[in-house]
Amino acid sequence: MRAILKKSLINASVFFIISQLIDGLVVEGGLQTYIIGGLILTIISFLKPLMQLIALPLNAITLGTFSFVINAGIFYILTIIVPQIIIRPFILHSVSLLKFSTPQLSFNLFLSFVFIAFIFSIIVAIIEFITKG
Repeated sequence: MRAILKKSLINASVFFIISQLIDGLVVEGGLQTYIIGGLILTIISFLKPLMQLIALPLNAITLGTFSFVINAGIFYILTIIVPQIIIRPFILHSVSLLKFSTPQLSFNLFLSFVFIAFIFSIIVAIIEFITKG
């Protein structure tokens, strides 16, 4: 129970962080929605091993990149269950650092789900690494 609560709190925190950084994730309703979204995402994530088992042939053919689609599917289920969490198409503006610059990227709805799920998993992994040590 304590692990589920910790994971839910981490998910809620990451929802807040990403909604502040990326225009494609909109969370309406304040703190309560973040906590409910984190809890529901934790519960839905228990389905992930089953989804990976079903998608094993596709995952093997694509050398593991289909797992991004599975993560996007989990976020799609979350947006259906919690309608205050909205993922929408967005534009990632160009960034220049020193002599390097990135181009402006436009994400459609599907790529928005995949990108947000990818960024979400990276931030969760970093936070879990920090809190374990």
